[in-house]
Amino acid sequence: MQSYPSNSDYISRPPHPERLEGGLRIRGEFHKKSRQGKPLVSVITVVFNGGNTLEQTIQSVLNQTYDNIEYIIIDGGSTDGTLDILRKYDDRIAYWISEPDDGIYDAMNKGISVSSGALINLLNADDYLESAAVNLVANKYTELNHPSVIYGHAYAVDDIHSVRAKMFASSKYWLGMSINHQSMFVHEKIYNATGLFNTNYRFAADYDFLIRCFKNKVIFSRINGCLVNYRNAGISARDSKYRHEANLINRKYFGRLSGKRIAFIIFNFLWMPFKLNFRTLLYRTVGVRITRNAITMYKKLMYRS
Repeated sequence: MQSYPSNSDYISRPPHPERLEGGLRIRGEFHKKSRQGKPLVSVITVVFNGGNTLEQTIQSVLNQTYDNIEYIIIDGGSTDGTLDILRKYDDRIAYWISEPDDGIYDAMNKGISVSSGALINLLNADDYLESAAVNLVANKYTELNHPSVIYGHAYAVDDIHSVRAKMFASSKYWLGMSINHQSMFVHEKIYNATGLFNTNYRFAADYDFLIRCFKNKVIFSRINGCLVNYRNAGISARDSKYRHEANLINRKYFGRLSGKRIAFIIFNFLWMPFKLNFRTLLYRTVGVRITRNAITMYKKLMYRS
């Protein structure tokens, strides 16, 4: 049986010689914890040279309508203006670290291991939360009163065409990353039970984690609203690498010839590339408004579950 990284693996790891750290914890000024009806929610942002968008991400967390939040930022040793931004918000961030890491999922695991919230959200450095997102999640968790993955829909933000399109989350995990990981709030006990992200994967460890959760019958509870905005400019070199790695993960769990496997191949290698290129063509021909409405209608039909 395959083992996955755990919190203890990261807690026992010695700090990198070049580590810098700061935030309210270091100043001895962070005292938040979970209370009855007010769970502590840890939001973790991993960043590397993300100075162009990081401040928007930070402000989206600090300006939440819910106040029992632990905000942690894990920087991979940035050489742009990222450190200046971290120091600017030093008295409002619970904890930040800057040191070289072994990729995005290593950084996420590191953030999870130093978090203390009941619920954990992973918010990328170029994404931002809707202002009431954490409040909606905290209320849902209080209502459920059970370890679960609470998730919602997301807005895909295309800065090139100035478009924000709604992405509908679904439980059709065999098709790929059917729930945007930035819109997932995972109970700490789930990471303890299923393990952290498999750092052998460089691009699609979130998909591996999603499948493991479903395979382990983790409870998923959906909020019917958008929780996060994530930047998605369409097909890129990274998208191609992500699809390749997700393909290996899908084959690992579903075999070579299962129905779920065939559906994954058709969806990711035929339909998705066609759809993304066709969307760009529509932007240029019929305009943003008509294209946006068409995308929203399509996703509402495609991802309903």
